[in-house]
Amino acid sequence: MEAMLAMTLISKTRELNQLEKSKIGVIRLALSEYLIKLVKPTMSMAENLTDPNKATRIVNQWVFGGTENDHKELKDQLASIGLRLDSVLAQGYSLAIDKLTKLDILIDRTERRRDRSVRTFEYSRAIRPLVKLRHVQVRRANLALTADTSRSEEVVNLVDTDRDV
Repeated sequence: MEAMLAMTLISKTRELNQLEKSKIGVIRLALSEYLIKLVKPTMSMAENLTDPNKATRIVNQWVFGGTENDHKELKDQLASIGLRLDSVLAQGYSLAIDKLTKLDILIDRTERRRDRSVRTFEYSRAIRPLVKLRHVQVRRANLALTADTSRSEEVVNLVDTDRDV
């Protein structure tokens, strides 16, 4: 039972981590179109001719977790128009508030399930010494009963042999 509870704890913790990561992804996805519209005008004419999808690529690399250099490139593009990525993230949070609320509900439910498993696990660990004590008491009682029955059988045997004599 403890192994099952431990597996449940691991599963729920993993699920919570994934839900937390998905919150960030939802915000970034909600911002992608908005950021593309902001970054496109910052591109020079030469950049637009050589790579017409550069703004989309920069934003998508940020959304889907590109390298640090990709993040720096997006920050530089936003800085050129006087914006900071933090202020844009606040905008993304407001755009994705409905989805984030649903994710928060899922996270809350998962945390409750995990906490229930933790309490059950702790309870089973706490009562283990009591269960062992009960087993010892039952064994002693069985030994005492067996000893009493064997003594009573000896007495009966002794009485029977006295009658024979």
